[in-house]
Amino acid sequence: MKILSGISFLFLLTCSTFVYAQAPVDTAYIYTYGGKANDGCNQIRRTADKGFILLGTTSSFGSGNTSMYAVKTDSACRFQWSNVFGGMQNQAGYSVVPTSDKGYAFLGYTNSFGHGGYDAYLVKTDAHGNIRWEKTYGGSDWDFGYSLQQTQDSGFIFCGLTFSSGSGNGDVFLVRTDKNGDTLWTRSLGGSGYDAGNSLVVQGDTLYTLVGATTSLGKGDTNILFMQVDSHGIVKNTKTFGCSHNSVAYSIAPALDGGYLINGSMDTLTPGIRGPVLLKTDAKGNLNWMLPPNSTPYQDIGKDAIQAPDYTLLCVSAANGGGYGSSSMHITHLDSAGNYLAWPSFGGNNDQYGHSVTMGAHGNVLFAGESSSYGAGNYDMYVVRFSNDSIVQNYFLSITSYADTTLPAAGINEHEQTLGINVYPNPMSSGAEIRIQSERADRFTLNLFDVKGKCVREHLLFRSMDHNLSVLHLDRGNLPAGSYLYEIEDAGKRVGGGKLIVE
Repeated sequence: MKILSGISFLFLLTCSTFVYAQAPVDTAYIYTYGGKANDGCNQIRRTADKGFILLGTTSSFGSGNTSMYAVKTDSACRFQWSNVFGGMQNQAGYSVVPTSDKGYAFLGYTNSFGHGGYDAYLVKTDAHGNIRWEKTYGGSDWDFGYSLQQTQDSGFIFCGLTFSSGSGNGDVFLVRTDKNGDTLWTRSLGGSGYDAGNSLVVQGDTLYTLVGATTSLGKGDTNILFMQVDSHGIVKNTKTFGCSHNSVAYSIAPALDGGYLINGSMDTLTPGIRGPVLLKTDAKGNLNWMLPPNSTPYQDIGKDAIQAPDYTLLCVSAANGGGYGSSSMHITHLDSAGNYLAWPSFGGNNDQYGHSVTMGAHGNVLFAGESSSYGAGNYDMYVVRFSNDSIVQNYFLSITSYADTTLPAAGINEHEQTLGINVYPNPMSSGAEIRIQSERADRFTLNLFDVKGKCVREHLLFRSMDHNLSVLHLDRGNLPAGSYLYEIEDAGKRVGGGKLIVE
């Protein structure tokens, strides 16, 4: 695939907050991939040829508003190929697995085809990204796939979120398939509230361990959910972690002692502000220790963590403030007991977000996400690579941008085109739930108008859930029966709307 020549330069970047005498110096290599619009990476994984595979979402390429976007690189992160998947509407990619046949499996969601408004979307390709098959999973409502693993029989297991089935207002969506993607069984797990599965690991094909968020169990509003399920989808163990505030887990990874590392976010002492939280548990989810968030004046959400062969811990977070630009990719290096070793931030004058971390074949460590400071477009896939897993505070920075030019470019979309909006039930009697799925998490508000144009509900705030899903519960209250128009705003700008009927 044709690539525009990379832009490469080198300069010394020193940390303005933490200063160390005679600190070691390393090189941090930065790479971006994408086109003229928005491109981001949700997961990066090492491949059988010692290279890397990245999966995310693009509005630069493909036939839809957004498409699932995969990029393959060599061991030095040099671009090799890319591909897009999906139809004419909205797709997103969240999880990638290099498969036993040297191909790849990609998981996310689509509303271009399937059974409901959104469906979980699984794509299987060969080693070059050519589609072998693609399948959707879900019912008549919204269903999402967030985390994928391959099983020992070459089949797949994934978790996510379903509104189509279950006993609550959103349940953990767990699906087991054979090697061709045909469903072996499906489970909807949770209680009467909101329950989501955000990340999954497999142990010997007899136990699946997942983490996410729950309002059905635990203390306070939203708690971290830990759940273990056997090979038949039967729940064997459930635990929650949290307190009187909101807590969400975004990733789980095996620890070298047989336990787990869980990374996520938790409200701080500052009202409305979240910080990263890291938990270490044993094999059954019993807490060994927890590194709670500091009370800082900015949002910082822990997204991924792994344990290196030297037993140190490597974490990445998406931070709103506290670094370069409006948002920065925050990297944390800890010892095995959770003590800080290094904590650099990466980014330019605009926004950066960190989502995933992986180890290379030769001990190098890579952090992936998206950036609007570097690259070819508004946002690009963004990778920071260190030559080894000993992250240091002082480093040289080398930046290379790969502009992908051969995929058919889609138009740069207006924000309203990239929103998925669902109102249920509509018509409503006592109340309705309004859900928004967008490219990125935003602070949405709703205004409701009667047929004469009078505003009867103003600036109702949506609640931000996982994976850019926002939810608002609208109570009827004293609204008389009739037709209404709703308007959705983001920072005072209209980004969507529609009709609501009250019976």
